[in-house]
Amino acid sequence: MRRGGWIWLTAWLVGFVGLSIGFALVPIVFYIQGFAGMAAYTVAGLWLVTAALHPRLRTAWLTAPVVAGVAIGLFLGFSTLVGLGYQAVGYMQFRAARPVYDDVVHLAEGGSTPAGPYRGVRFDVEPGPPVRVAFPIDGIGDNWTAVIHDPSDRVASAHGWADGDGVEYTVAPDLQELFGGDLLSCRHLEDHYYRCSFT
Repeated sequence: MRRGGWIWLTAWLVGFVGLSIGFALVPIVFYIQGFAGMAAYTVAGLWLVTAALHPRLRTAWLTAPVVAGVAIGLFLGFSTLVGLGYQAVGYMQFRAARPVYDDVVHLAEGGSTPAGPYRGVRFDVEPGPPVRVAFPIDGIGDNWTAVIHDPSDRVASAHGWADGDGVEYTVAPDLQELFGGDLLSCRHLEDHYYRCSFT
């Protein structure tokens, strides 16, 4: 491939990294379209890789394993970059909303929880003790995500399925059913705040 081709390939790779990290901004209802777009973008990139390698490797039987390896690398890289993007975007959203979250938590702990959304933020309160507050973010059906304020920090014990069997939860049994859902996993944000997934 000529020098211009390598420039295009490099530009494509930079775009791949940016789009993968930015995938966290895609609304959940558009995931299928988002994955389809990334798949088309990846195919275009593999075509560029093939064009770059085939003249050098001379034979297709040598090019094919290399391209397959690149495809696997891109898939693994995509998963990692999307995960990093979700963490970064989730944390920025949390920081932006935290002043309102703090107000709601303060009111809930004082027993004067406001009715309905507070300053545009939806929330749910479990009176406890301890008083826990959930701030739903997104989800489809019974699979949803929320920022949870837990003064006991016990929700941190939720790390997904035990042994990956999809049956046993890792969270303590008395915390499994919170806010009308089954608590699956939590990631610490700051202080007593966690980003949690329910199923």
